[in-house]
Amino acid sequence: MSQIPDRAYGEIASDLEEFDSYLSRSGVKPLDRLRGAIANIREIERACSQGCAEALERESRLPELVWSLVEGAEFAEIFRGIRGYDPAVVKRLMRKAVTGSLDPRLETASTNIGRNTVFELRLGAGLRGAGASVAMGGLADLAIDHAGFRLYVECKRPLGEHNIARRAEEASAQLRDRFKADSHSNLAGMVAVSISKALNAGEKMLVVEREDDLEPSLSREAERIYESYCGSIRTEIDLRVIGVICHVFTPARVRSSGRLIAASQFDVFLRDHLRNVLPVTSDALKSLLVQL
Repeated sequence: MSQIPDRAYGEIASDLEEFDSYLSRSGVKPLDRLRGAIANIREIERACSQGCAEALERESRLPELVWSLVEGAEFAEIFRGIRGYDPAVVKRLMRKAVTGSLDPRLETASTNIGRNTVFELRLGAGLRGAGASVAMGGLADLAIDHAGFRLYVECKRPLGEHNIARRAEEASAQLRDRFKADSHSNLAGMVAVSISKALNAGEKMLVVEREDDLEPSLSREAERIYESYCGSIRTEIDLRVIGVICHVFTPARVRSSGRLIAASQFDVFLRDHLRNVLPVTSDALKSLLVQL
């Protein structure tokens, strides 16, 4: 379980401005969504520096503002994690990632490719940052070579909670296809599910008393989703499907400080037979995942 560090608004915006320059030089466009997020984060920064943070609560644009903070923090983490990766692949994936509306409430099944791609990039960036060799944008969403094993990850981002079980089953089927096509001696696969949109279409904000309450609150939701909708993975016949990575992010307000925070977290659920699948490298895999 890990969260995006609680970073200053200006620091996030500065990272995004550097990302904007990098993408512009790479020929990625249009960048309206990214630039809109930067402008909104700068607006939050100004309001807080002028002691007007409470006025933001009455803004009709508050959902757009706070979601720009959260999604901007995700983009900043992607930028930090994909530095040095194949520029051609980054360009191809980022062209998709920056599409879509700035306001997540306007997202539909026909316009969700941008945020779906962001999820894949965010997880790939996190794994790269943890020290793994990650291939993104191939036949599998992610292919990780680390410590002698190969881990395939298929990413799903359901638009509603009722779709989670079906999308998880689809990912399991894709993993079985990856195994059939690969002769590597130490293969495993995981299903990665972004549950953010399924839990919150864009209208809600998590409210906690203290910042220390964020992680347990998000973990409870991830565990509920896993227990409720991932039964097909827990009972998957192919033991090489070893578990689920749940990702959730949300704007959060901390009552004690009044701060708006971009809360983002990965929770990992591993099946009991991991050591049977990767007898030599199971501890290396756990060490990698705990760094997400």
